[in-house]
Amino acid sequence: MSVSPVARTPARCRVLPAPDGSDLHPIFSSDTEEALGPDFAPNGRKVAVELSGQGFEAIATVGLAHSNVNEIRRFDSPIGAPIFSPNGRRIAFTHAPGGTSGDSDVYTMRADGSHLRRITHTPGPKSSGLDDWQPLPR
Repeated sequence: MSVSPVARTPARCRVLPAPDGSDLHPIFSSDTEEALGPDFAPNGRKVAVELSGQGFEAIATVGLAHSNVNEIRRFDSPIGAPIFSPNGRRIAFTHAPGGTSGDSDVYTMRADGSHLRRITHTPGPKSSGLDDWQPLPR
């Protein structure tokens, strides 16, 4: 089975197993949470998502084989879509502790949610962005 990009729909994160987009099947569904900003792990076995629920946001991984959801870290302030490191050991995301999504910095943590580390220190009402995480050129 080949894995293609993820389509975003409210309260559901779907995987396109065929390159032509056929055979859609949900890997996450909830009436109270949305799975946003999915990113595939380098090994293709799981997807990292931002869960947005009632009064909280969290970063979770969803296993593609059995659709098991593992909430790895919860936040009470805005976060941005998670991105796996090239080796899959860490996850990067934006976070605005105690603030608004317009005032965020980039953070990383281990893929199990431990060892949270702030990477940027953007002063004032500005945000740091995060689009992709690529390995360093050799």
